[in-house]
Amino acid sequence: MLGAVFLVSILHTYACLSGVVIETGRCDPVFVGEDIGFTYQLQAADRRVNQITLAIHDADLRSVAIEAGETVRLTLFRQAQQRGWDEAGALYVESRYPLGLFRAWSWASLQNRCLVYPKPLQAKLPPPLSPAAAEGGRPVGSRLSGTDAFQGLDDYQPGIP
Repeated sequence: MLGAVFLVSILHTYACLSGVVIETGRCDPVFVGEDIGFTYQLQAADRRVNQITLAIHDADLRSVAIEAGETVRLTLFRQAQQRGWDEAGALYVESRYPLGLFRAWSWASLQNRCLVYPKPLQAKLPPPLSPAAAEGGRPVGSRLSGTDAFQGLDDYQPGIP
């Protein structure tokens, strides 16, 4: 009896990963130091998949169950370390279903990447206005706004291009 449970458990563990289709999804750009959300779509073709665990290199670990013919979206997070294109790397996929005695696993090498922008600097506040500007007058040493760029232009006249 134990031998039969042992053999059947091997087959069920393998069958849990068999037929699962994994595709990459969209990744929104982030700044350095923020978490990148790599999105994956998992689809089970003809049977229910009870437990699949996914992870990206040394980061988020998630488990999911998929119904037959259903598509599930799963987002795995990792912190952005430097600017530029950040690749998710290989996706680790495993199953220990049904009894946890065996582990079926694989590395899926998918091209999932995200754009990481440089971290914005904290801007300093502008210098305070002079007392004349605070009362509604012009700041000291400033020019009238709008006159330097449009000097010498005529008013609009219909019929003249």
